[in-house]
Amino acid sequence: MSQKSFDHSKSFIKKSVKALASGQFNNDNVKALEYLRNLKSKYFLENLNKFVHELKDLKLSISGRLKRFDTIIRKVQKRSSDVNSMGDIIGYRIVTHSYQESEQVTKLLSDLFQAEPRDYTPRSEGYRAVHFIINLGEIENGINNIFEIQVRTYFQHIWSTWSESYGERVKEIYGNSNISGSLLQLKHWLNSFTLIIKNFENKNQTYKQLKEITLNEPFGYYILHFDTNRNELTSMSEKILNLSDVREIYYKYEELNRDNKNIEIVLLLANTLEHLKETHPRYFSLDARPEIPSEILPKTIYSFGV
Repeated sequence: MSQKSFDHSKSFIKKSVKALASGQFNNDNVKALEYLRNLKSKYFLENLNKFVHELKDLKLSISGRLKRFDTIIRKVQKRSSDVNSMGDIIGYRIVTHSYQESEQVTKLLSDLFQAEPRDYTPRSEGYRAVHFIINLGEIENGINNIFEIQVRTYFQHIWSTWSESYGERVKEIYGNSNISGSLLQLKHWLNSFTLIIKNFENKNQTYKQLKEITLNEPFGYYILHFDTNRNELTSMSEKILNLSDVREIYYKYEELNRDNKNIEIVLLLANTLEHLKETHPRYFSLDARPEIPSEILPKTIYSFGV
């Protein structure tokens, strides 16, 4: 009997991932999502190289990440979106030293890609950063090379990391007007923290929020095992330069831990561990919460049990 050929069409992938989101974890559905991620990940380093040279003189911390299997499914569950048009399966994060530098990076990227940024920095509540969704056209089978670039000041980045550290339920507070109790108290605290950072950055636009890291090494891949129950990094690979080598290892680890909701298997792209610690401090900080600099330290730190 001949082996059944696999359907690589966009419509099949969309249907399969929606089926995964409804709990139908059969082999074809899993293969469809793996094919999509695998296809996009081939451009992981290539996409970064299209813009990183434009920023080299700024000595920024820049990293990339491949969106996790379970996170993609969770996003489709919440938004009922078409996975083919999901802009952040491949994502890059740029952490700047100052607010002025963030504006400079935004202008450079806008000009380079002829793209309009999604600018969340004017907000006085919640998350502040600049996002780009870049579409470089078709790869194959009608699937496009779409990726996201986030530009954040270090202080904006600290806010985001602290917000994430409170867990999945925190995402409810900005998408739901009908919250109460501890979630409402947390929302008030996060908003006051946002305002502290915004006011500081508006008054001190050239202020250096962190030191420059001058290490100049090639970009490579890191696999992280993070225990979300204990908020602890349990292991991390050395830097691996070859994508085909790291991808096979990463997929295997991810598959083995797919049923363990307390373990995140993360594939990140960075040139040094020092830069990675700046772009993803959650994985390297006590309780997944980096220290808040004195310049933006709130009067109280909100304690919230999820």
